[in-house]
Amino acid sequence: MYLSYPRLQRLHSGCPSAAPADMRPSRGPDPRSSRLATTLPVRSGALVIDRLQRTAVIGGRQLDLTYVEFELLAHLASRPRQVHTRHQLISAVWGRPPVGETRTIDVHIARLRRKFGPEHRATLTTVRNVGYTYDPTRKAP
Repeated sequence: MYLSYPRLQRLHSGCPSAAPADMRPSRGPDPRSSRLATTLPVRSGALVIDRLQRTAVIGGRQLDLTYVEFELLAHLASRPRQVHTRHQLISAVWGRPPVGETRTIDVHIARLRRKFGPEHRATLTTVRNVGYTYDPTRKAP
């Protein structure tokens, strides 16, 4: 492969657009493309999530969710009983690795629990010092 001298200088300076496509750093697959590919409603216990209409219904009651709450819930519900770290959740929902504090996930989970109501809030479980899981079989105490 032939690279001109000015292009080599830009490449050496760290300019990513100067590198040929096969030499550019890969970010991996776009996480949003996998979200769009999943078009079937997710049914998990009393929860039904329709990604096409961007609706979430729990116990027959439609939830009024923000974009981040919806994406977070859809990610957790599509993998029930799997423990997710805060880093994994931020990467999945925001589509990039976390920078700095990851406690924003705690705030969004608390808001989801409030919106679930007392009869369903136990399904979003905290795994101490690790992260969170969605378990549709858990009942309120």
